[in-house]
Amino acid sequence: MRQSSGKKRQLSAWATAAATDRLLDFLRREHPANTVDHVFAVLDAAGAGVSRATVAKWFERASSPRFSTVCALIAAYGPRLLSCVLGPGFAWLDEACVAASRREFDGRVERLKREFGIT
Repeated sequence: MRQSSGKKRQLSAWATAAATDRLLDFLRREHPANTVDHVFAVLDAAGAGVSRATVAKWFERASSPRFSTVCALIAAYGPRLLSCVLGPGFAWLDEACVAASRREFDGRVERLKREFGIT
């Protein structure tokens, strides 16, 4: 019978690295300037308990975010982030992205209507 080495089992290193790469790419696209500061501000506002130094380590590839932190990021950025991390092939997630985009668009239209006094 094979004995456990005592180390925690994880997804393959490739899958973890690929998912982290996709997550960081998404965050860089969302915040092309001062990415670390913006991501830290989002997590701080969410009460995620993550330091700016920790966020910086992700982008230096010295560490990866914890699952609970990824969940906080998904809650903050919505289904588009989850879609980027998981990749294609999830129809329900594509529908959630479209619905979120519609809500964002409708919100922008309403703000512009108020701004210009249009009813």
